[in-house]
Amino acid sequence: MKGIIKLAVVGAVLGIAVGANAADPYLSKFQPGTWKGKVTESVSPELKGKMITATTATSPEAVTVTVKFDGAKGGEREEWKITNNKLIQTEYDASGKAVGTYAANLRQGSNDAERVFDINCTDKAAKKCDNNIDPNNNWVVSVNEGKFNYVVRGLKDKANPTSVGERHRFEFQYAGK
Repeated sequence: MKGIIKLAVVGAVLGIAVGANAADPYLSKFQPGTWKGKVTESVSPELKGKMITATTATSPEAVTVTVKFDGAKGGEREEWKITNNKLIQTEYDASGKAVGTYAANLRQGSNDAERVFDINCTDKAAKKCDNNIDPNNNWVVSVNEGKFNYVVRGLKDKANPTSVGERHRFEFQYAGK
């Protein structure tokens, strides 16, 4: 009987340890490799319709998406690091220098196919947010069966504080490794 109890305890401990290290079901939907896409909606006329290429690197803890717009110069790109509770975006200029970084925190209620991340603010009421991003901004990242969408929501017109809506929509299809 003591042997069975010891075996049960060891099994429970191993089960907890394995469960704690299990991959996030949402992150595991991203395939490593190349994704082809398009900016299908944007408040910036120069972005709307632009073709984009993303390269993903995956691990159980994070997905890193490197995005290049067609016509980008030199090291110009965006990098999105998505973890189980955060989105960190870094923008690079043509020389490859980081020119802006901001974090967004996972909103409660997100699921295994879609995550919503709200801009990180030290004082939302005073509009003190990462990289001076408007506190209305959030990112909706959905992934499913060889495609993912990256949607930026916030003020569509920065002069109109009631114009909250979709600012940009990037749609990607998996192109392979």
